[in-house]
Amino acid sequence: MCPWTLTLIWSGMKCSSSVPLLNRLMMRLSWSRRLKDMITQAGMKTKPGKLLLFSGVTGMAAYVVTSFFYRPFSAALVAALFGAALPIAVVSLKRRSRLRQFEQRFPEALDLLGRAVRAGHAFTAGVEMVSMESPEPVAGEFRITFEEQNFGLPLRDALMNMAERVPLVDMRFLVTALLVQKEAGGNLAELLGRIITRHSGTLSNSSRSADQDGAGTPDCDHSDRAANRHADSDEVVNPSYVQVLFDDPLGAKAF
Repeated sequence: MCPWTLTLIWSGMKCSSSVPLLNRLMMRLSWSRRLKDMITQAGMKTKPGKLLLFSGVTGMAAYVVTSFFYRPFSAALVAALFGAALPIAVVSLKRRSRLRQFEQRFPEALDLLGRAVRAGHAFTAGVEMVSMESPEPVAGEFRITFEEQNFGLPLRDALMNMAERVPLVDMRFLVTALLVQKEAGGNLAELLGRIITRHSGTLSNSSRSADQDGAGTPDCDHSDRAANRHADSDEVVNPSYVQVLFDDPLGAKAF
C-alpha cells in the first residue's frame, strides 16, 4: 500500500504542516480544520501551514513595497492585509470553481453509476467505472472513494468522506439514500433509477454548497419539497426505512 493511498484513507490524521511547532499550534486551532477542508475541496495538495506561511510572506512583501513608495502607515497596513488575504482568496475561488464543475458533471456520473448497477455490476465496481470514465473533478473524488474502500475502509465511511469532500446538497442526498438502502435493504438499481429520474431535470441546477445558506431560493425550495415528498411516501409504506435519516448525523445535515 503506497503512502499516498494511506494519506487519503487517513485524511483526518494528515498533519497541517511539516514544521512540528507550527503543526502543533494549528492542531489546537478550531479554524485550521476548516482551512484544511477548503484546500481539499479546491483540489489542492498544499498543507494549511504552508498556505499560512505563504500568506504571511505575501503580506509582508506588500507591506514593504507599499511603505517604500507611500509614507502613511495606514496605506502599508491595508496593503499588507490585502496581500495576506490574497492566497486564501485564490484557494476560495478555486474551490468554488471546482465545486461548480463537479455539480455540472455529477448528473452524467450518476447516470453511469446507475447503468453499471443495472447491468449487474457491484456498486463498488460502478464507482470504479465512474472514476475511470468520468471527467475531473468527478473522477478524482470517486477514485478516492473507491481506493479508500478497496484498502479496507468501510464503504459507509468512504461515502461519508466523499460527502465531506464535496459539500453539495445532491451529493449528500445521494450518500444518505445509499446509507438508507444499506440499512433497510432493497433494490439498489431501482433506488438509483429513482434518484436519476427525480433529479434528471434539476440536478445540475439545484446543487448548492452545503456550507452556504440557500434558504428562499427556488431551486432549494424545489429540492426540499421533492425530498420531503419522497420521505413522506416512504414513511407511509415503511416507517423504519426513513428512521435512519433522523438517527444518522449525515441524514440530519442533508434534510
